[in-house]
Amino acid sequence: MPSDLRASSASEEYRLSNYRAQLQSRHEAEMHALEERHSEEMAKTIAAQSEAKARLEKDFEVHISQEAGELEDKLAHVRQVSAERLESEKHRGEEELERTRRNNSDKIEQYKKNAESQLDALRKQSQASVDNLHEKTRKMARKDKEV
Repeated sequence: MPSDLRASSASEEYRLSNYRAQLQSRHEAEMHALEERHSEEMAKTIAAQSEAKARLEKDFEVHISQEAGELEDKLAHVRQVSAERLESEKHRGEEELERTRRNNSDKIEQYKKNAESQLDALRKQSQASVDNLHEKTRKMARKDKEV
């Protein structure tokens, strides 16, 4: 029975370890996808800003500095918003990973406590059985001496 508990506990630990690895892998894949999407958005924004700036220089030389400044502000804002969103996603992912690790650790500790209490109960039962058998053996030995 104790080996079944250890095997069950070990398999549960293995399952939880695999689950944690899957979560980490999924988190890393999501983060990589977010970073790629962010890079693509940045490239598109930069390309759009460059094209707009070139058109403005051709058509409105007087308004170039004002409109270029606005576009640069927008680009800076997009960069800031994207960076904040990326950081927010990273933070949420790290919190989720830590929460999962904590939960898994708590579950493992609970399994260990349960296993220990079951082992203690089995030890007590075994000791009681041994004591009972020992007492029966003594009684039988006394009867044999009396006969």
